[in-house]
Amino acid sequence: MTTGKLLALDIGHFEGLGPLGNIAIFADPSVTAAERLVGLISSILALMTIAAGIYFLFRIINTSFKWITGGHDKQAIQDAQKQLSNAILGLLIVVLSYTLVGIVGLFLGFDILNLGQLIIDIGG
Repeated sequence: MTTGKLLALDIGHFEGLGPLGNIAIFADPSVTAAERLVGLISSILALMTIAAGIYFLFRIINTSFKWITGGHDKQAIQDAQKQLSNAILGLLIVVLSYTLVGIVGLFLGFDILNLGQLIIDIGG
């Protein structure tokens, strides 16, 4: 029996979740200003998309709870239905705006959704 020792397991290297975890790009002197801008914009867009999804889930759960606890109160149920419709409409606006930006970029001849490559191409 060993005492005083902890079991250590190597579980690999963790850098974060997607572009949000790549903060080291801002401290690396070999990274160009365009690449840093791309990293910043990608992180902001990813964060906003995640926030919209979490907000939608919160609204669905909150509205469902209001609907269930509304009982026989018609006004409470109608308010919950209205809020549920607004939450679904908000999610549709987020998805459709993403799709619309992609279609506009297709017509203009460059990929707006791949903003990183576009900035690097413009920057030289």
